[in-house]
Amino acid sequence: MQRSACTVRSAASRHSLVLCSQKDRLLSAQASAQMVDDMIQFVRTACQGSTRQALDVLQTGMAHQEGFGHDRLQLAMAEVHAADSNWAAVVEHAWPVAQQQSSFGSSPLTAQIQMHASLTCVRALLTQGKDEQATQLAQQAVKQSDSLLSGEAPTPNKQQAHLEAVTCLAGVLHATGDSEGTAAQCQTALTLVRDDDASGGVLPKLAVAAALKQAAALRLAQGQLSEAAGLFGQACAAADECQEPGSSTGLRPPVWQQQVGADVMLGAAQTAAAQHAWDKAEELLSKV
Repeated sequence: MQRSACTVRSAASRHSLVLCSQKDRLLSAQASAQMVDDMIQFVRTACQGSTRQALDVLQTGMAHQEGFGHDRLQLAMAEVHAADSNWAAVVEHAWPVAQQQSSFGSSPLTAQIQMHASLTCVRALLTQGKDEQATQLAQQAVKQSDSLLSGEAPTPNKQQAHLEAVTCLAGVLHATGDSEGTAAQCQTALTLVRDDDASGGVLPKLAVAAALKQAAALRLAQGQLSEAAGLFGQACAAADECQEPGSSTGLRPPVWQQQVGADVMLGAAQTAAAQHAWDKAEELLSKV
């Protein structure tokens, strides 16, 4: 009997140690995530205009991080280089994160951070005139994000990744003159947005605004002014919601929100001008 009691106490002690260890790991992960948040926020606010200081801060942080935290800091470095229009350096830092195919979508936020890396790379490649590479990467992102929706019930993060990938590919194809491919991807994006709206709307308004803007830009290029105006109006409404107190860009840098908002307003102004609504066009341009 005494031996049995000792055994029970020993098992309870081991269980307690396991729980303590799990708690310590959780607290350590939370502290690490907070440190990454603080470091990125410091770079965005206190290091503006000082590229060297920003990169030094981020490199120091990367030396003490691994996994998801390391990836976030690496993308923050790409963000710093993008502000300097150093597109080769942007690709250098974002590409490794975008190419981690084995872990794509392995956690709720992994798909989002890898999609952000892919979109960052695509933009940089297009800016450098590397259309073929940009197209291949955008197609790869769509294929990866599509695979996320074929298994278990998709999470909002996976749905967001898929919408952003489709929107990105539509933008690349539009920029490279593939009107048929652009139309197909825009239709997919619109279907995703409408299905989401019908089911209660879990997708971030920033992703919705970008998708509607891309579809509207296609309609404008095709001369379908009424449809373009309607889609730009919806995009403006979604972009405005991003400006409300408490809204968040998630893992995206704040400049992402500014760029989408400016693109939406500019496209809406161009559509109004094409319709000879000069006062409305001027009003919209004043908001860019």
